[in-house]
Amino acid sequence: MSEAGHDGSEHVLPPLRSVGKPVDEVDVVLNTRFFELFSRNLYRSPNKAFEELVSNSWDAGAASVYIGIPQGLKKLDATVWILDNGESMDAAGLKQLWRIADSRKARLGKRHGREPIGKFGIGKLATYLLAARLTYVCKAADGKIRLVEMDYSEIEKRTDAPDGTAGGDLLLGGKSGVKLPLNELSEAEFEELLQLLPDGMRIRTLIKAGVPKPTLVGAPDDEFRHPDETTEEVHNTWTLAVMTDLKTLGRGMQLGWIRYMLRAALPLGRTMAISLNDETLTSTKLALPVEKELALDKGLGFWEFEHRDPEDPTTKKTFTITPHSTPYPHVTIDGFEGRITGTIKRYVSSISGKKSDELERSNGYFINVLGRVVNAEDPYFGLENLNHSVWSQFRMCVRADGLNPLIGINREQLNDDERLRV
Repeated sequence: MSEAGHDGSEHVLPPLRSVGKPVDEVDVVLNTRFFELFSRNLYRSPNKAFEELVSNSWDAGAASVYIGIPQGLKKLDATVWILDNGESMDAAGLKQLWRIADSRKARLGKRHGREPIGKFGIGKLATYLLAARLTYVCKAADGKIRLVEMDYSEIEKRTDAPDGTAGGDLLLGGKSGVKLPLNELSEAEFEELLQLLPDGMRIRTLIKAGVPKPTLVGAPDDEFRHPDETTEEVHNTWTLAVMTDLKTLGRGMQLGWIRYMLRAALPLGRTMAISLNDETLTSTKLALPVEKELALDKGLGFWEFEHRDPEDPTTKKTFTITPHSTPYPHVTIDGFEGRITGTIKRYVSSISGKKSDELERSNGYFINVLGRVVNAEDPYFGLENLNHSVWSQFRMCVRADGLNPLIGINREQLNDDERLRV
């Protein structure tokens, strides 16, 4: 294949939904304003949009995640895929998946020993920025293999239609739209599907081996000082998400930056191992001499502080920090829910000078909510007037799950609130 550009307006690979036998249909309930939002880059970068797929693996209780991103993203047949061994989706689950903005995760609460990251039910739509088609292939607990393929170009045709549907509620599957076929695949048909994918043989090898957990070398870092969210469940299931017909933004994904985000911004540890192009990712950990290190639960040298209202500097409040030893060492701040853990380090020399091709940062603030760093692209965390001579040697990792209600709809930022400022 040549390396020409492709904007998703025409398909290069054959549709994956051509494999298998349709047994049902999936209605996708959408409001076309969602796509107006996404066209204005609700997700500010293609790398961040890709991260949403891996977050889904975490919520599904996966212990193993394999990611394939080709070096040649500009090739017309470039395909990006994610395979995990979490709890997969049957027919009802795939129908629920495409009920946009109707996520059951938050309502169900903690599952597989983990608090869910997803709560808005629109994370999968971030792939609209990256590819023309998103296909889910699932082996559910009943042993059946099912496939549903979303062709975003079909939605674009509907949202641009001159029949009054644009800008309003759109039911793909009603009289004015199309339905997504839900296919069942035999083992032979699944083999046929893999033949269509550039990495099909690699995917087959992983599935035949039971989607094994990549081998982690060394212990995961514990800078956030929060116990791992453990899951002892064995699902014997898998989910394969495939993006084909990449759009301009999809072809612009950067491997180095995705590696950084997955290492720093997702719940890596003993309970979920991630492999990117056969490289097992480990948490960012610096093997450099530390001048001073503090653990929040062991004392910062003060147990109360004053906070001034930025809108009224004459108004100030005093807050108390209380240390706790159970169920694990942490602190709380009076008036706010949630346990807070973490570390602060000052290194002997600068840690900010990373190689440009790695596109990673080591210094700054890493604010972790429910196992996911939420400020991967804002090392200052909105703060100003910092001492830059100290800043280059400074690293602070804080886990504060109590900030979860403040996470914005794109999960890239936190809404302004007194809890955030404090």
